[in-house]
Amino acid sequence: MPPKNDGGKKKLSKAEKEKMKKEEAERKAQEEEEAQRKAVEEEKKHKEMEMLQAEERKKIEKEEKKHRKVQMNELFEILDANKNALQEMSTKKLKDMKWARYMKCDGSPDPTVPGEINTYINLRLENMDKVSSSEALQLVELDNKLIEELDFWLAHPQDLTESNVANYKEAITDLQKLMSTKLNDVTLDILCKATELQDNETYNLQYTVKSENIYLCVWGNLSKKRIKPFEFVEKGFTFDIPKVLALTDCAIRVMFTKYDHLSFKSKALYPKQKKKVIEEPEEAPEPKDEEEETKKEEGEPSEEAEDDFEDPSTPEPAEWEDFDEDDDIIDLRAYHIVGGVISFDLIELPPQPKQVNTWTITAQISPHEVRHIPYIADNANLSLIQKEVKEGQEEKKREERPPISIIYKLPEDSMFVDEPLPGRWDEDIQHWRQDGFTDVKFDEEKRIVQFKTSYFGKLALFQDAHINMPFQSWEIRPRGINNAIFTIIAAVIDIQIEIKDNLCCVIQPTDKIELQPLIEKWMKPEELIKTLKRTGIDIFPAEDSSKFVNVQNKDTLLEERIYQQIALTSSSMAYSWSKWNSEADKRAIIYLGSESLNDESLLEEDWSVFKSTKTRAMKLKVSEISENFSDELAEDIEFQSNLYHLTKIFLSDEGKARLEKTDFQYVDCVEKLLIATKVLTYA
Repeated sequence: MPPKNDGGKKKLSKAEKEKMKKEEAERKAQEEEEAQRKAVEEEKKHKEMEMLQAEERKKIEKEEKKHRKVQMNELFEILDANKNALQEMSTKKLKDMKWARYMKCDGSPDPTVPGEINTYINLRLENMDKVSSSEALQLVELDNKLIEELDFWLAHPQDLTESNVANYKEAITDLQKLMSTKLNDVTLDILCKATELQDNETYNLQYTVKSENIYLCVWGNLSKKRIKPFEFVEKGFTFDIPKVLALTDCAIRVMFTKYDHLSFKSKALYPKQKKKVIEEPEEAPEPKDEEEETKKEEGEPSEEAEDDFEDPSTPEPAEWEDFDEDDDIIDLRAYHIVGGVISFDLIELPPQPKQVNTWTITAQISPHEVRHIPYIADNANLSLIQKEVKEGQEEKKREERPPISIIYKLPEDSMFVDEPLPGRWDEDIQHWRQDGFTDVKFDEEKRIVQFKTSYFGKLALFQDAHINMPFQSWEIRPRGINNAIFTIIAAVIDIQIEIKDNLCCVIQPTDKIELQPLIEKWMKPEELIKTLKRTGIDIFPAEDSSKFVNVQNKDTLLEERIYQQIALTSSSMAYSWSKWNSEADKRAIIYLGSESLNDESLLEEDWSVFKSTKTRAMKLKVSEISENFSDELAEDIEFQSNLYHLTKIFLSDEGKARLEKTDFQYVDCVEKLLIATKVLTYA
């Protein structure tokens, strides 16, 4: 029988197996090598792509920087031209004022010339000629105008030397002392004629005289009768006359002055900035190649640096010290005087002239000055009463010198929206104090405040300086070329200010009696700010107001630039508060804007959301009523380097024409009001 077939398979020899293994290994090696080569090529392509993309980004950034530099240079050319025009106008105005003062022939001295002002003060002090009380007050008003003139020059110190500044301040102090002396002289002259001026019904002295900034009221106890509280009806000021004074030769002077010559003496008026601890820098490691490092530092600026617009660095926000005086001292950073200063003085009534036959005998008063009667209510010094005094005796002791009850109808030009804080001036420590007052009550509807005071002296009513902050919203919209309405909805008052050319005025609210004298009264922005503050409407944050108001502080350089550009475009554009601004960090400011060529209020759908940073200004797709914020740009509107150039993209021809016609004085007026109110931070 033949042998079985193995199926044609030939058994591989050992050598053949080795060969196959070798071939398989070579094939795998080739595959791995090919895969590695492809990976290297892919990596190379990826890197090349990244390099191309980086170069493209760099190119785009370079073009953007070039574009920004062109736009920013163009913007600053406009701003610098406006600034130079304002500076030239201001310089001319100051020169004209100096010349007008030099040519003035009304007999008043030039307070900036030490010889003239010193001679004037000495002659005024030596002059004892009798004049009417009304004429005497007019002379004191002249003294006050000289102080205002010096204050003006101190506020414009461009050409002043340190010696000038020192002389002006010394002259102000001397003039203030002169005013005080002359007001005392007027008071004494009135008291010396008390019987001549006495009231026919009460037989007491009741005399008032007033001038522009001073209202002097004098009561003299001639009848020596126990009387009810006395009221100076013209000023709505009522005070009690303690029983202990009923039989004494005393007088009470109540003098109202619109100026405040006291607060500047108090340290509490001035903000205290925290001192920054300067840390010693760590020693940097030496560069490996010192020559190369030196070349990098001293080398020519790069092309990119030349293309970019150099922004100054934003200074670090200041940090402020907490108020560290006693609790009784009034913090003048947190509270402001409203309604001026009241001098409430207890004075000796001098002996009156006596008629003997045909002779009139008049006592000679030497020295010729008012004499204040010390009076401090017993309840102010309860700690001094001996503990062993019985309760009944203590009560009797208290009643001998009771606190003085005062009822005061607030001046019609002073607005209090909350209970006033009474304060008294302490000359010894040069501060306003809030102790010594009890039973304070405020009737807002009748505009009457009443309280009891343990002290005579200088009094004032204070109001929270930040009661209107933060603001609820704001808006500025054009009424025409160089004409706009600026509205602030503050915490307790809504106010509208019209701006026209280089002047502004309050136009709303018209139902507040305190604002009636200001409605449609045109003035420079600095004057309006000062007047509103004096009235009690403080919508102007101070440098340290963020210590008292919870706000999101913004980059100061960015904020200032936006105010400049809002002012530049405010003849064509309306701007307003945005709810998104408080959610943005300090490096971004968000607000609403819209072209507005008609003198009409804008509808909600008219507004667009704008965002500005130090390098970009954008019109966004998001709206004020969107649920979530997004940085997505509005369609067909690319970002620009600043707001001014952004508006020029979408403004109509008429809107652009208005920009060209906007006057630099109007721009300055708008900018000053925006900077003063800081609406981008405090709303």
